[in-house]
Amino acid sequence: MTPETAQIILVTLTVFGAILAAVLGWAESGDPFNLRKFAASLGRAILAGLLSSLLFQGATEITVGLIVLALLTGAGVDVVGHRGIGALNELTKVNPQTPNPEKPPDPGKETEPPT
Repeated sequence: MTPETAQIILVTLTVFGAILAAVLGWAESGDPFNLRKFAASLGRAILAGLLSSLLFQGATEITVGLIVLALLTGAGVDVVGHRGIGALNELTKVNPQTPNPEKPPDPGKETEPPT
């Protein structure tokens, strides 16, 4: 087997691992299928494939360890990417209980004094 063939197979397994993690996450959630979320997972799968093309650059043969590593790399990139984006969204969310300094208070709405 040529090194290029080994690398293509490992990159494909990495992308498959990321897609598998996305499908399993959707199946576990019980939510209806959301194409927007799946498209984001496909983007992370492509990113995982690019990462693995660097990671497996010197691979000349495919072993069981490399297969497992490729699948886990893809799954890990998807899971960490999904959780990281969710965490960033939570950190940047404006808390409705705290006033927004850029928005003036609503003149028709009374404000309650803090207790």
